[in-house]
Parts: sequence; structure tokens; C-alpha cells
Amino acid sequence: MNAHRQGTGKELARQRQQAGNMQRNVVLIAGAGTGASLMGITLALQDAHLHVTTLLVEPDGCDMPSSLFGEHRIEGISVGVPAPFLDWALIDEVQHVQLQEVLDTQRWCYAQTELLVGNSSAANLAVARRVKAAERCRNIPIVTVAYDSALWYDDFVAARGLQ
Repeated sequence: MNAHRQGTGKELARQRQQAGNMQRNVVLIAGAGTGASLMGITLALQDAHLHVTTLLVEPDGCDMPSSLFGEHRIEGISVGVPAPFLDWALIDEVQHVQLQEVLDTQRWCYAQTELLVGNSSAANLAVARRVKAAERCRNIPIVTVAYDSALWYDDFVAARGLQ
């Protein structure tokens, strides 16, 4: 967690400040395996005096607070046990994502950027796109994390002739 507070999160805060936007609000969207990266980044953004709204991404059928973990294809998040480093006092909202939304976001991301993101990254991006479209967050910067590449997923790569 401290590595993300001193590294990843600190860098994200620096980038927000360099953007020159005086907006102090930021929405952080990420899933949680252990919760270390999500908590470290949240705390680093708070350390930088940003007002952080933290949204936890969970696959449909999972409810970490209730220890309910359904079967899903989003590797690295909601892994079957409550995230040991997750501080629920820092989570403002849980957003569920369906597999089809993840797959659609992978295709969208590749079409827009030629970046092959994996399921976990696409889940975060799917929620970020959904939240950005909502009126309440239209003018608030959104930060998310791309954890994985689709290169790990042979079916994604093969279906696009990228081998």
C-alpha cells in the first residue's frame, strides 16, 4: 500500500497539479484484489489536498462487504476473499460491471487507441466511461488504473489477428 501511496498515487497527484486545472475534486475508479493499490492511491491524492471520491469496481454477482463472490472473468479483483487492505471508510460507492460491458470497452479502447487492455483495466475504463457520462461527474476529472494488458488473453489477441 505504501508503494502506491509514495509512488503511483503521488505521481497521479503530481500530474493533476501539472494539468493546471484548479479543480480540487477528483473521482478515483478502481477494482480491488488486496486493496493496496486503491488505498495507496486514494491516500496519496488526499495527501495532495484533493477531494477524492473513490469508487470500487466489482463484477456483477459480487458484493465484497457481504463476502459474496460470484464466478466472473475479471482477473485480479473480487478474488474470493475480502480485500485485506481495503478501508471501507475511504470507499464512497461500489459500481458493478457486467462482462459484456467489459468486452465492449476492450473493443472501444482498441478502436480508439490501439491499446490492448485486459479485463481488469477494461472494467475500470467501463465504469469511468459510465461515470463520466453522468451529469454529476461531467466536469470532474476521473482517474483510473490500467492493471493488465489483453496480451495475456489469447482469445482476445487471436480474434483480432494480432499474433
